[in-house]
This record gives sequence, structure tokens and C-alpha cells, in this order.
Amino acid sequence: MIPKPLALSQLQSEEQRDRPESAMRGFQRGSQLLAAALRISRVPQAQIRSHPAEHPLSAGEQAIALTLMFSSFLLPTAWVLSNIYNYRSRPE
Repeated sequence: MIPKPLALSQLQSEEQRDRPESAMRGFQRGSQLLAAALRISRVPQAQIRSHPAEHPLSAGEQAIALTLMFSSFLLPTAWVLSNIYNYRSRPE
């Protein structure tokens, strides 16, 4: 003969069924464990400094840097767009 499984209410003692705060404590403990797990996997916050740069860049250095950055993106794109017909007609 196979025994019938006990219901949850039969597993809990009569005192625990009368106290709903025991279930609330279990829920709070579970949420604390979840929060702790999330807190561990967080990325550390960046160190942001709010004072001026130690070596400020001159206007000429800024112009050179912007020119190099824009040309590094725009020149390859312009090359491909200007030669698009050559790429299309090339046999594979």
C-alpha cells in the first residue's frame, strides 16, 4: 500500500499555521539573500574626478585630435562609397 503524501498544512505545526509572521520572516530572509547575491555581482562605481585637468590641451592640439578622429571614420567610408561601382562589377 502506497502512503498518501502529506499536505503542506499537515507538515506545519499548529503554532506555525496560526502565526503568519513566520512566513513573512521567511520571505524577508529570501529577499535579503537575493539582494546580497545582486549586490556581489554589481560593477564597482567609477572614480570621477571633478577638478581641472593636470595638463590642459591647447586649441591646436584639440584641432589635431578632432581632425584625426573624424578622418579615421570618414576617409574609409568615402573610399568605399566612391568605389562602390568597382566593387559591384567585380566578379566573385
